[in-house]
Amino acid sequence: MQRVLSALLVALAMWPSIASADLAAQARFHHEQAARHYVAGRYEAALEEFFAVQRIAPSSGTLFNIARCFERLHRDEETYLFYSEYLASDDDEESQRRIATEAIARLDEHVARVRVVTTPPNADVFVDQRDRGRYGRTPMVVAVPAGTREITAALEGYRGASAQVEAVAGQEVEVHLALEQILGGLTVRGPRAGRYVVRDEQGAEVAAGALGERVVIAPGSYVLEAAVDGYQPWRTITRVEADRDVVTVAEPQPLPAPSGALTVTANRTGALIRIDGEPAGFVPLALPTLGVGDHTVAVSHAGDRAWEGRVEIRANERAWVTASLTPPASTDRSPITWVIGGLGVAGLLTGGVLVGLATHQHSQFEGELGASSPDPNVLSSLRDQGVAFNTAADATLILGAIGLGVGITLFFLTESTTDEPPSATITREAR
Repeated sequence: MQRVLSALLVALAMWPSIASADLAAQARFHHEQAARHYVAGRYEAALEEFFAVQRIAPSSGTLFNIARCFERLHRDEETYLFYSEYLASDDDEESQRRIATEAIARLDEHVARVRVVTTPPNADVFVDQRDRGRYGRTPMVVAVPAGTREITAALEGYRGASAQVEAVAGQEVEVHLALEQILGGLTVRGPRAGRYVVRDEQGAEVAAGALGERVVIAPGSYVLEAAVDGYQPWRTITRVEADRDVVTVAEPQPLPAPSGALTVTANRTGALIRIDGEPAGFVPLALPTLGVGDHTVAVSHAGDRAWEGRVEIRANERAWVTASLTPPASTDRSPITWVIGGLGVAGLLTGGVLVGLATHQHSQFEGELGASSPDPNVLSSLRDQGVAFNTAADATLILGAIGLGVGITLFFLTESTTDEPPSATITREAR
């Protein structure tokens, strides 16, 4: 089985060369048959074989052989035609070209000839009836039987043109035929002003114009491209019909609005970000698409002062906002203020206590003094204690008042306020 498959693959790979070899073998076979018929004088049979060769493998040599057969059959028009076609080829066989040239010169005196010229050239030429086949392509000289002849020219994409001529033996007449191109109209409209291009299947430009304009081109299928400012390129396939007007409406999609990108970071993870007053997310935040223009960006975090500012978003750029949030403003004082002030307050409190004790001792002294038989020793002790308390109270109150005064003075002199406003840096890079 594997050998069979291998053989099939080899055969398929060799198919083009096999086909070419087969055609060459056919051409050789028909040529050999034609040569035998020609040598035997069977010129009609030889013609059939030579025509078969020309269909399989066209060549200038076969054209010469066909002309020779017609010459032997005394068919002057066909002889003139094929000798002329041979001379128009690039064959450089000197003897054959001499024979053909002499035959043409000889036949000029007997054959009626029509020189056919068309605009545009390269049109197929027919004489009298199309079913007799094409004589060649313009410009060319056609040998025809004498008399009234109808010459027709046909070219793809054009309307055929015909003319009657009076062919005279031994003379050449000329006929000019103008072929009218078959056209159709195409109008392309769009949402606004713009231009369009019409291309053929190979991509070559056939026509172009402004949207709304009409162009005239040959019938067929075309690629249509339209360009409109503010819209995406538009492309479609349209077909132009002969002698008809086609209207095609371009429907391109609008280009997306120009945009940029925004990335926001801060020294507080999880800080809330608002864009133009609307919550947009939390730090860190990357917005891949944001409309071009100025936007208000605000970054806030509980316990910190929020930052807010205007950020310009530019097309195809990324703006980086790095915010630095700060605590609220605070006022601090030197610790010695509180130490001295505290000592002053403590002194005043202590002095108050001592005043109370002194007052108590004074009350006891007066009570003992008013007794019916006061004890001198007790009175002396109470008096001494009262004096001691009064002296201590006075000293303590004075020191406490001084300490409190100094503390109050330091309270104002050592005041220190911390107030650092929030800030942000803005940088840019290509998106």
